[in-house]
Amino acid sequence: MRKKSRHSIVVAAILLGGGWLVGCTIVPTPLPVVPVSPLPAPTTAPGGPSYAHVVFVRAIEEESGTWRFEVTVQHDDEGEDHYADRWEIHFPLPDGRTLRYTRELAQPHLEEQPFSQALSGIEVPEGVLQATVVAHDSLHGYGGQEVTVNLNAAAGPGFVVVRK
Repeated sequence: MRKKSRHSIVVAAILLGGGWLVGCTIVPTPLPVVPVSPLPAPTTAPGGPSYAHVVFVRAIEEESGTWRFEVTVQHDDEGEDHYADRWEIHFPLPDGRTLRYTRELAQPHLEEQPFSQALSGIEVPEGVLQATVVAHDSLHGYGGQEVTVNLNAAAGPGFVVVRK
């Protein structure tokens, strides 16, 4: 009878994390680090259009429940007549429509490439779990690389999500 009750105590200690392993040290293992890096901007053929490319997005859930998107864009800005003039966040809605948030860029970034800008106060509709971020160029319009952000994932190709 005594053996049976001792066995029960050992099993209970193991199940409850009692650590009855003599001479062993339990060391917590850190969670794996997910490598996060920007996507390379696609190259264009000589003489071809120079589109604005989204190369990285950081989506941050704010305490208020809204989101802040920090977007990194790559574009060969040439001056006031040809530069990346905005980026947009597109949320596909269940009814087929698209909710858009736009971050206007007031000036060329001639010496700063790639460059990052943020937009806060973004209200993500309930049930919407992804957003596509696109960039626009004042001369060629849309057509560059996009990044699709999965708001349920911690990270993915070209994006990271930070939850409160």
